[in-house]
Amino acid sequence: YKQVADAEPFYAGSEDVPAPVGILLALAPGVDKNNATKSEEGAILMAEELHYDALFFSDEAELDPARTPLLILPDTTVVTDTLKTKLADYY
Repeated sequence: YKQVADAEPFYAGSEDVPAPVGILLALAPGVDKNNATKSEEGAILMAEELHYDALFFSDEAELDPARTPLLILPDTTVVTDTLKTKLADYY
């Protein structure tokens, strides 16, 4: 119990993330697979380091802000016309 009590000040003021974060998959035609994979990996590592659960979406998926209040677009994500419309509706 002492270890938990000693750690409590570190967590003071922290808040739960109510739902998982969404990460869009970056691979698309014309995108270098190695760069897309690294970009996605960076987003995944960020979520893991922050202890956030994550869901992964393609640009064809339905995006629901109630389900995933935070949406991460990796650096190499190609914003297609379809995705652009979905992002506008999401925000």
